[in-house]
Amino acid sequence: MCASICKRVDSKLLNYGLENLPLTHAKALSFSKEQDVQAQFEDLQQHLQSCKLKFDSSSIQAASDADVADQVIPIVNDCLESFIKRKKGFFSFGDGGGKLARSEDAVLQSGIWTNNAVQAAMLSLLERVDPVGNRIWCGSLLPEGAEEAAQHAEKCMFVADECPFEGCSQIMSRRLLALHDTQCPFKPLDCELGCGDVIVRQDMSDHITQHCPLRQVSCPFASLGCSASVTAGTLDDHLQAASVSDHALLIVQAMSTQDDVIQSLQDSLERTRAYVSQCHSALSEKLGDVEKNISTLNKQSSQARDKTKSSISKLNSSMQTLGKTQSKANSSSMKLETRVQALEDFLKRNT
Repeated sequence: MCASICKRVDSKLLNYGLENLPLTHAKALSFSKEQDVQAQFEDLQQHLQSCKLKFDSSSIQAASDADVADQVIPIVNDCLESFIKRKKGFFSFGDGGGKLARSEDAVLQSGIWTNNAVQAAMLSLLERVDPVGNRIWCGSLLPEGAEEAAQHAEKCMFVADECPFEGCSQIMSRRLLALHDTQCPFKPLDCELGCGDVIVRQDMSDHITQHCPLRQVSCPFASLGCSASVTAGTLDDHLQAASVSDHALLIVQAMSTQDDVIQSLQDSLERTRAYVSQCHSALSEKLGDVEKNISTLNKQSSQARDKTKSSISKLNSSMQTLGKTQSKANSSSMKLETRVQALEDFLKRNT
């Protein structure tokens, strides 16, 4: 028999294709004058087979099973974006927005993007990223025939399986189930403290801190000095097993200690009261002295104001007298200047 190849694609990449290939198809259609769904479909398939890819094959081969799909998605995305860019450059019809909704409806109604069509389209690109297979698609050789294919499907690590735990709806390639098993928040686990309950992973923290009977708790009398180590499930037994006198003695000791504290506080309060009284008396005396000083200062200030007013009055009187004297001096000066001028004129006439 001739050998064939298993072409199952990583489930994460398949889901990416199911979401983005029809959308890319619709965007290209919205830029085209001719709303030919089939023609754009075939053009996109050819582009996936021929677009230039930029990637580091060594990093993809070295990536873990959990991370390899995340490294390939940007490569696929760049290819799809280059297709849209080319279509937008070729055509000037529409703007890719107003017609997009109608184009999406046309692509959806055509039913052209079946799971098999998406897988084939994605594989045409992924084979160039991972030529041998086993990283992002299977690539295993298998003999032809339904029975052989079924046998391979039972062990193919790229078969999409649903998480087996109730409440988890994640679907992933079979090869990722073991990793998911260590992280799934819905996986039932035995109680970490060993109480025998089975708790889902996401509730374990709450169980061991709030509900587990084996969690450590403090005796209600711990604040009074009981140092017994008990669990939530054995607390009642501890309270019943401990003699009444044991806890009563702790209560009495605590009360005695409280009496001593109360007496110490009362003594401290009395000392504080006495100190406050002394401070009040001292402040009262100082306040009296301050009031006397203020009164003296007020009197001195009043006297100074009176003296200043008197000095200002005398100064004003002196300035008035000086003004009159100045006026007389100016008048005499003018008369003298007149006589000097008359004398000069007389001398000029007689010489």
